[in-house]
Amino acid sequence: MVLKDEAQRCWSVWIGRAGRHFGILRGWTKFRAENGLRVGDAYKFELIKNGEMPIAQFHCKYSGKVAKSEEH
Repeated sequence: MVLKDEAQRCWSVWIGRAGRHFGILRGWTKFRAENGLRVGDAYKFELIKNGEMPIAQFHCKYSGKVAKSEEH
């Protein structure tokens, strides 16, 4: 999968099973460091259909307040 931020920068990551859950297995450390993410930060991934290679648009500083307003 490709993660793309709002500035159109891209990171390749591997998604897979991690125990009973699925998650980003490879590429997360670099993505997290280059975006300054820390434990407790809120963000959103928006899955975009793009042929064979899925892309997830990354939205940093995504707040619960915004999420609630989008639900209505």
